[in-house]
Amino acid sequence: MSDLEFDIHFDEQEFSGVIPVFPLPEVVLFPNMLLPLHIFEPRYREMVRDAMAGEKLIGMAKLQPGWENEYYGEPPIHERIGMGKIVRCEELADGRFNILLLGLHRVEIVEEFPADPYRRARVILLESESGDADALNPMRQELELKYSQLTKIIGSQPAIDSVLENQNLPLGLVTDALMSSLRIDPEIRQELLEELDVIERTSKLLEWINLQLRALQFYEKLDEFDSGDPRLN
Repeated sequence: MSDLEFDIHFDEQEFSGVIPVFPLPEVVLFPNMLLPLHIFEPRYREMVRDAMAGEKLIGMAKLQPGWENEYYGEPPIHERIGMGKIVRCEELADGRFNILLLGLHRVEIVEEFPADPYRRARVILLESESGDADALNPMRQELELKYSQLTKIIGSQPAIDSVLENQNLPLGLVTDALMSSLRIDPEIRQELLEELDVIERTSKLLEWINLQLRALQFYEKLDEFDSGDPRLN
């Protein structure tokens, strides 16, 4: 297997339904997206070893606000999380790991087991709702236009550009790719992860992009503002 090939096989019929849960305060994993992680805590080293010996699956759960005082216990997490598969795993000499996780599915926690030493949960797979077919193409065109306007200001990303250029990709995948690449507040990312309706999810992303465009254009106008007039001091 080359460096660019991943073992992405996942059989829903063989899925046990139980996965280890890795809670972090600002990480949201979307389907089809890659997430590099450095694993150093002893409990999560054991989690990686167990995952590699089993289904190679990990659920990335975003911690709810107020987690700081309970981090080493079991602070509350969001119930809808991203499930990914370990597609690269490197164990370092001191027992730490560098892993690469590929997002597979949105899942929902239906039962959580006591941490021993890491958290585990029974989950169900969530399917996105495709939405009205007549609305998908115009919405994708608007998304491409707004993203193009944004990248003229903040710079483009070749990997995301290639996703947008592929007209065969479904709108949901394109939206998830953009959400993973843009610097969106983690709370908004979580909201977008939980939204199963593709049209609604894309609409929320468009709202965020439009807000960024208005803010950036406002600051551009401030930069052009002539403050040399003494009446403005």
